[in-house]
Amino acid sequence: DSFAGHGHELNCEHDYTVEFRRGKGTLNSISIHRTVELMTMIVRYAWKIARNPDMSVSRGDIYRFIAENTTSPALAELARKEI
Repeated sequence: DSFAGHGHELNCEHDYTVEFRRGKGTLNSISIHRTVELMTMIVRYAWKIARNPDMSVSRGDIYRFIAENTTSPALAELARKEI
């Protein structure tokens, strides 16, 4: 399954925007942890861009960053599918 695109966890349909569509009232601790980790990865990537304003940004760059930096094998695998 993809975790990107309209109706999924992370909507990157348009360049330079990120929309989270997660956290539908779940009590599942694994789901909550993965959601928080995904958001943390996006924030870390945003800080990287803020420190390097001339850096090019693309969806593939974001997914690559997630795949290389997450502690979740499942999240890394989903990100690799989007690269």
